[in-house]
Amino acid sequence: MAIQVAIEGYDSLEQIGIGGMAAVYKARKVSIDKTVAIKVLFPYLATDQSYIERFHREAKAAASIQHENIVNVVDFGESEGAFYIVMEYYDGYTLEHLMKSRPGVPTDIALQILLEVASGLEAAHALDIVHRDIKPANIICTSQGGIKIADFGLARKSDSVTVITQMGKVIGTPAYMSPEQAAGRPVGPASDLFSLGVVGYELLSRRKPFEGKTYSEVLEKIQTCEPPPVSNANPLITPEFEQIIRRMLAKDERERHPSANALIAELEAAMEKYRFSRDRRRLSSYVKDPDSYDAAFNEKTIAQCLSRGAYFMQKGQGHLEDAVLEFRRILFLDPDNERARRNIDRIRAERGEGPSTVAIDVLQVMPGSARTTPAPEADGEPDASLPRRGVPRWVYGAGATLLAIAAVALWWTSRGPARDGNGTASRPPASADRVETAATGDAERAAPDLPSPAGTGAAEAGNEPKPDAGARGGREAEKTMSAAIAPPGAHPAAPAETGKDAGPSSSAAPGKSVSERRTGTLSVFFLGGVGELWIDGKPFAHQPPFEAVALAAGTYRVACRMSGDAVPREFTVTVQSGAHTVIEYEVGGAPVVTTNR
Repeated sequence: MAIQVAIEGYDSLEQIGIGGMAAVYKARKVSIDKTVAIKVLFPYLATDQSYIERFHREAKAAASIQHENIVNVVDFGESEGAFYIVMEYYDGYTLEHLMKSRPGVPTDIALQILLEVASGLEAAHALDIVHRDIKPANIICTSQGGIKIADFGLARKSDSVTVITQMGKVIGTPAYMSPEQAAGRPVGPASDLFSLGVVGYELLSRRKPFEGKTYSEVLEKIQTCEPPPVSNANPLITPEFEQIIRRMLAKDERERHPSANALIAELEAAMEKYRFSRDRRRLSSYVKDPDSYDAAFNEKTIAQCLSRGAYFMQKGQGHLEDAVLEFRRILFLDPDNERARRNIDRIRAERGEGPSTVAIDVLQVMPGSARTTPAPEADGEPDASLPRRGVPRWVYGAGATLLAIAAVALWWTSRGPARDGNGTASRPPASADRVETAATGDAERAAPDLPSPAGTGAAEAGNEPKPDAGARGGREAEKTMSAAIAPPGAHPAAPAETGKDAGPSSSAAPGKSVSERRTGTLSVFFLGGVGELWIDGKPFAHQPPFEAVALAAGTYRVACRMSGDAVPREFTVTVQSGAHTVIEYEVGGAPVVTTNR
């Protein structure tokens, strides 16, 4: 129910909020025609001198701190028995409102909010002012990307004693109190850092660290219980940020950060490591349209986790737990993601039972990627719901040996074919339209073709790269990418000219086709970000993973770029016949190329 008030010099009072001891109005200061916010003490409390003093103390404390992260107080007074505080008006929401209206706050936004609040506390603590009531309801997120600490009603000098109850009610919010505050002991700056740690825990894990059915139960847990690690609820949280929150929530204030400045330094170092910049524009875009920001954040993070998960699966048994973590992160953001769930099931089913790598099923979340069609099994289409068992490498070796013997025998018995007038053996022309996928010991499935710059595959998913005019005019649309980007000296056999027969290559190895001899595979893993990739100047939208793609053996010019790179990193990569070449590009590092046979 709105409370009707009249403040001299202000009009158009519109109630926009209500608290434990005052109501907040949006109003217009008549003399300068400016929109302001006015906090008015409830009439029934205006006769209590203790509440009047507390209200006055809030105005003086906030007005004495000039900082971008503190609500700016411009006036305080009394009008017709109503005590009021005039503040700057900020278009936006309280953090409490955002947290209640959203399933969760994105990690980068949560960390920046913590950093901004810590900066405001640093300014207050420098004046020996302890807020004593840091909580989401007292943190304002403006549409301009600002974070403001409000409500200094409980603020006191750091050597003052906390009064826990008054008239049978708890003063402050129990869930965010520090242990010393809950016990009624003197509080200092470390108490505000604990309260901010509770806010950070709630932002990152999407639940409160201390919960109970009664005030006394909550206060008891604050003083005696250790909350579960943040990463138990949110696998996106790295050990660095988890350690920061754990330190902020230490029971002994001497074990917390010695100052807000020390907390800021630790936060900034961890954020820099993971490329979380302090950007007001990011906060602004989130406050204005949290739905769109959430969607973009989830899409980018899922792509990153998918790339890292595929990379760790490629690394083998020693890294499968890391792969599981990446897929758990995907399920945290998208619980219905079948690819992540299926990969976890396969890892668990194959861990310790097969070879050093695990079959990966991620292609269906690659809208910009083409794939090869798997051969049907004896009873029809393969069952995608069943885990794919690995085949020991000696089986491949034995099979290849038997095939080689059979091919030699066949070649020996048929080496007297009809010859043409030039004495050259007649053979069918080889096709340049395709390079077949090579079987390698590092991949247990057929490798996908590269997206074609002419549109064969990428266009089907609506993510068609744009080739240059020369590439468009010089290649037919139906040719595969493997043939289109083969380097000089490594092209597949060209079709024979009309009226002529192609003879066998002098370097032909018995039992191996031309495509097998000249084909290797290439994988590119962008770790910690979504990157861009060029091969011989041809761009590819990186829809991870770019894994086990068949290429003609030879040397390629490769360029990679991730967020933060001003220009692409350019280097050369040699794809060897029958080998698997892997490019690893981690945020903040340089591309690393390894070759596995």
